[in-house]
Amino acid sequence: MRPLTIVAFVFLLAACGWHLRGSVGLPDQLKSPYLTGKNVDAGMRQLVSQRLRDAGATEVKTISDASAVIELTATDYRKRQVAVTADGQPSTYELLYQLSYRFRLPDGSDQYQSGQVQATLNYQYDSNQILSKENEENRLVKQLRDEVSLRLLQQLTLKVSNAN
Repeated sequence: MRPLTIVAFVFLLAACGWHLRGSVGLPDQLKSPYLTGKNVDAGMRQLVSQRLRDAGATEVKTISDASAVIELTATDYRKRQVAVTADGQPSTYELLYQLSYRFRLPDGSDQYQSGQVQATLNYQYDSNQILSKENEENRLVKQLRDEVSLRLLQQLTLKVSNAN
């Protein structure tokens, strides 16, 4: 009886549209993108490239072969103090990571659509644990970058769907 319950649960999850976090189904127009990112850090460009591959896309080397052009134009990382202790020491920071981009389909027009994606996180800071908090901040920045790259693909998928 138990295996039947597991199978029924899996079918129920599939029927409601549930999917693993990070998995994005790409429309055909995004299956062969040309990706450029001269003004962003190489790590973000590589992360977006990896996300595209994970979603089933194959990057092309020339714009003429592309089903879409994705240009990563800028990244911005900010750390903002949002709370202090009674003695004036920082106790909470907000981290913001933002990616700006331009996007177009090869439909004959050279008109780009611009957009931005961003993610924010708050974290507690303790000046007595500086080294561990620096490591935590680095881990959180990586998490923000992952989230921004996922949101980019989701936003591009939505733009393509709305264009059809």
